[in-house]
Amino acid sequence: MIAKIYQYNIFSREAHGGNPATVVELDKEIPEGEMLAFSKKNSDGVTSFVWLDNKKQYRIKWLSPFGNIHFCGHGALAAAFYLLQEKKVSSPQTIFGQFVSFIVQFNLENQPEIIFQAERDLELISPLNSELTFTDIIPIEIYKKGDFLLHVFGSENELARINVMHNELKKQKLYLAVTAPGSQSDYVLRYFTISAGPIEDAATGSVQKYLAPYWTQKLNKCDLIVHQLSQRGGWINVRYVQDRIHLSGPCWFLGIDTLC
Repeated sequence: MIAKIYQYNIFSREAHGGNPATVVELDKEIPEGEMLAFSKKNSDGVTSFVWLDNKKQYRIKWLSPFGNIHFCGHGALAAAFYLLQEKKVSSPQTIFGQFVSFIVQFNLENQPEIIFQAERDLELISPLNSELTFTDIIPIEIYKKGDFLLHVFGSENELARINVMHNELKKQKLYLAVTAPGSQSDYVLRYFTISAGPIEDAATGSVQKYLAPYWTQKLNKCDLIVHQLSQRGGWINVRYVQDRIHLSGPCWFLGIDTLC
């Protein structure tokens, strides 16, 4: 197999920030075992494998060193930069994933963005349930949907200081986002996974499907600037319109390599 590899830092205003992403350009689909083998060698965490099928439709799979990923927001946006800027595909263009499809297009600022389905109807846990509190600072609200849990805090300062009880999260098999109003953004967040690999995500695109509807209602605005308070940091632009998330952000292109 000979393939080109495109490397990016997504949601980054600098060379070493945001969430690293690798896009592998394939001339055809390869066995998932081969994708996984490459992902295990790739230090970037998530790899987006992209190819054009026999119907001339673009396909994508996301793999981490630990297996298949249902939907990866920063990986999808990396694919958008690759497809729109390197391959010069027409805009908009639907990309078909194994589980989720999404649209890539240039936004009004002529920057690549992805569009995907929002998730609403989070269940408000009231009164606050101590069994669903996984932080050393008590949140003001807790929401839940399936295996996703949202803690809302009163300030960015609180969010930066919290410690998360990761082992308890893992026992209950829950993914946790914590969020608060931002001082230099509309809202801030941190995101904690129960998957193998890093406990706290650097910059998370997919979780905006829950957060954007929440903050749009709270702030009465649909165009939102998001700051992720991870060690690497991330800046995310979100627009929530008609139950769709329009996701974009700064991108630092690191270069192209060849895989043989």
